[in-house]
Amino acid sequence: MQKFYSDEVGPFWPSGREHLDNEYRSLELPIDPIKAPPFAMRLNWDVDAFVAYLGTWSAVQRYRKSKGEDPLPAFAERLKLLWGDQERVVSWPLYLRVGRLQ
Repeated sequence: MQKFYSDEVGPFWPSGREHLDNEYRSLELPIDPIKAPPFAMRLNWDVDAFVAYLGTWSAVQRYRKSKGEDPLPAFAERLKLLWGDQERVVSWPLYLRVGRLQ
């Protein structure tokens, strides 16, 4: 997954994506930070639902437009071998920067 995210479609992420990748830590905010509890989204998906979700990524959309081809079929083929037929829990973190105004 990391190889697909970083190497295959990575160059096609729009600018600003680095803020999400570093959990917004690089943003200078005029706040006194407050530690936020961790949050995550969790869903039960089969491999086809997961691949469909990947197709919504802006980097995948931009890859398609730039190269005139779709990076998902080859990745989906490799992923299906590992995933199997069952549903799996798909989880991703939701990042927050919380604080009081200075």
